Amino acid sequence: MKKEGAVTEIKINRLTSALLVMDCQVNIINKLPPEEKANVLGNLVKVIRAARKCAIPIIYVIAQFRKGYPEVSPRNIFFSALKKNRVMMEGNPEAEICIEIRPQPEEVILAKKRLSAFYRK
Repeated sequence: MKKEGAVTEIKINRLTSALLVMDCQVNIINKLPPEEKANVLGNLVKVIRAARKCAIPIIYVIAQFRKGYPEVSPRNIFFSALKKNRVMMEGNPEAEICIEIRPQPEEVILAKKRLSAFYRK
């Protein structure tokens, strides 16, 4: 039986693994209660630091749109609301990745245009 709080060893193949840091943008993370926000960002800092130390690639996945939101279909209710409220647009501070976990220059940032970054992949 595993004790609460016990750490389980995880074996990761660095050649075939990557850390995905998804939707950790100012607009999204700032909606969390302060204690939860601190906990989420604190844990992410630790995981990202460990991945970098082990040379595991880190891929940041964000929702971000070009000026005018040409990628947003009127049939997409969720993203249409983002368009209407003019949020998550390139260049806007609220669409940026939280500063506490900001990517290094060599790390990949993938801007998704759908709710799932894995849609039809």
